[in-house]
Amino acid sequence: MNDNEKRRTKRVAIAGLPCDSNQGDVLILQTVELLLQREAARRGVEVKYEELNLRDENYGMPTWQYVGFLVKNKLRRMLPQNALNLRWQIAMQMEAYRHLPQDLCGAVVAGGGLMHFRFHPYVMQISALVGACNRRQLPVVINSVGIEEYAPRSKRFAVYKRYLNLPAVKRFTVRDNLEALRRDFVAEGSTMETDLVPDNAILAAQMMGIERQEDSQLVGVGLVRSNIYDEYYGERRAPLLTDRYEALLRQLDAEGTPWELFTTGVETDNDLVPELERRLGRRLTVRTPQTPRQLVELIATYQGIIAARMHACITAYSLGVPFVAIAWLQKIPKFCELVGRPTMHVKLEDATPDRLLALLREAMATDYDAALRTQLTHKIEENIRRMADCLSL
Repeated sequence: MNDNEKRRTKRVAIAGLPCDSNQGDVLILQTVELLLQREAARRGVEVKYEELNLRDENYGMPTWQYVGFLVKNKLRRMLPQNALNLRWQIAMQMEAYRHLPQDLCGAVVAGGGLMHFRFHPYVMQISALVGACNRRQLPVVINSVGIEEYAPRSKRFAVYKRYLNLPAVKRFTVRDNLEALRRDFVAEGSTMETDLVPDNAILAAQMMGIERQEDSQLVGVGLVRSNIYDEYYGERRAPLLTDRYEALLRQLDAEGTPWELFTTGVETDNDLVPELERRLGRRLTVRTPQTPRQLVELIATYQGIIAARMHACITAYSLGVPFVAIAWLQKIPKFCELVGRPTMHVKLEDATPDRLLALLREAMATDYDAALRTQLTHKIEENIRRMADCLSL
């Protein structure tokens, strides 16, 4: 390979959930990879990706070093979960990221609900990645993330904010709460670029070359695990959730509408199936995608879907398939509003079969707003161009 060819190949670290069972999360990462690859090709650059799993604390460590890391981590977890402990945790993870390839030109946080401060370690991992890149003077772009469950006045949040405002972060975009980003996350006087950018997965079908089956008569019913409300709200809603699914399936049968159960790949989303089989008195089949492409191809076979997983709805929108969402988090109504379907969601307590099917018929009766779709597409493509500029592609 000559010097010119070497100069035209660039390596980008891309952080997300590439190994997650929820194929909606993997779909985000793969869509961003395809979009950035396309933009880089227009600039005469070939992009190679170094995928970083934000669930993985052992990036590239030799075995002997990882043993020491585990010992330190166990000790850390025995200590109070305060700001000092968090700084130690981030510093430890920065050591893991020292093993990133030396030929990186920068890093991208792919997007999705990664600014989640309550249940997942993603913000810690992102902070460590920013810190590691800052040491090497590598640019970082945080792309179209969802902000959830944060306490802006806490000492732990102040630690995160310090890292997220390091000079390495050139661009920070969110998918649904720009005001919160600018008010609580960005330091006063920062020159960091900020913007509101739709979830990039709304272009998944286009980037993968997959089209919906226009003649389908099948309705997809997307499952979600029984303890989702317990986990997020401390509310035991499994009995009501089961009742709602049973009533919906019985109503579809009564109307003679063919239906099918599906998940976005999360294994635990099948946990209500045995009880539904007992109530309905028959065996049920659940279609479970194993890859992002399979998820898009699956939803392409439906005339419409009723689902609780946000990326089932995002995938449906990418294909032009009508959706109705069971809104268990605020991010779902925000997405519905973004794509011009502000009424296509219901809370669980209001999700009667009559209500759900009335909304689905309404959704199927009208096409998505083409002008709005074009506007959202242009917004994402412009964001990818700015991302490529920040990475000097």
